[in-house]
Amino acid sequence: MFKMIGGDGQEYGPYTTEQMREHLAENRANGQTLLQPEHSNEHSTEWRPLATFPEFAEALGIPSTAATPPPLTLERAPGPGWIAEAGVRLETLRVGACLGRGWGLLTRHFILLTGATALVWLILTACQFVVCVGELVNLAIGGALYGGLSVLYLRLIRQQAATLGDAFSCWGPLFVPLMLVWIVSGLLSSLGLLFCLAPGLYLIVIWVFSIPLVADRQLGFWEAMEASRKVVSRGWFKVAALILVAYLPVIVFEVFSRGRLTLFLFDQLGGPASWTPGTLPEKLKQLLELSQDESFRRLALQTVVEQRIVLLLNLPFAFASLLHAYEDLFGQRHAEGG
Repeated sequence: MFKMIGGDGQEYGPYTTEQMREHLAENRANGQTLLQPEHSNEHSTEWRPLATFPEFAEALGIPSTAATPPPLTLERAPGPGWIAEAGVRLETLRVGACLGRGWGLLTRHFILLTGATALVWLILTACQFVVCVGELVNLAIGGALYGGLSVLYLRLIRQQAATLGDAFSCWGPLFVPLMLVWIVSGLLSSLGLLFCLAPGLYLIVIWVFSIPLVADRQLGFWEAMEASRKVVSRGWFKVAALILVAYLPVIVFEVFSRGRLTLFLFDQLGGPASWTPGTLPEKLKQLLELSQDESFRRLALQTVVEQRIVLLLNLPFAFASLLHAYEDLFGQRHAEGG
């Protein structure tokens, strides 16, 4: 008897060996589907890929003496057709399945994923509160830290051995391209949000896979950004929906906190109607004085702290969901069934 982790990340079963063979025949399971044996000499809490069980070797078409899972390690982009293939996969990408498998991955590896994510969060948060140089350090190391997290999550998604050290595995040759992706994508997206909301949102979505493409495929920074753009642009709204749901707590709180700051400014400086060309110099002077006001600085600091805490709580699930989508699009194997 076997329990099974479905494509939605949920646990099913128990099933008999014959039932599992039927699942294979119906494409409801494959060699990478995680199974847990029951009432056997196997360790009862261990989840292993189906292909490691000799009972299913014949159904998978591999010799029973060599029942091992196929290699899952991704190599660098094999040829010009790989972006087109990823674009085709995007058409069948299922947002709900990515979210479900992301939650399943998080629950199975909760301590490792939350611990590694919290450590990266702590480093970047500490940088944010260091006056002057902190933001520069954040720009320099943010890409490498999120690239390392991508490596860690992807190794777990592929049922490979992973340790906390994987979160810091991008400090060698990949450091510079990851830094450039982090700076260029962040700067251009921020400018888009500042001058017109729609372009900023568009850029955030199309470049969402740039960091893992550098960390995993070892692409150059612009090559990775272009690869992400070419693929995501074929199904922008689908990827945007995944990001929206995965990061919903962060997005909702971002809107709330910005609204709270805006209301405070209106209360101190007057509403939009009072901002006319004639009053602009005086308003800017008041705004500069307000930036030194203790109550405003407390509110701004409180907002930043709350935003960082919400991000910490949300990031493990969101990252797991997005990297399942990455694996479905850019991996050497297609999305798992379910």
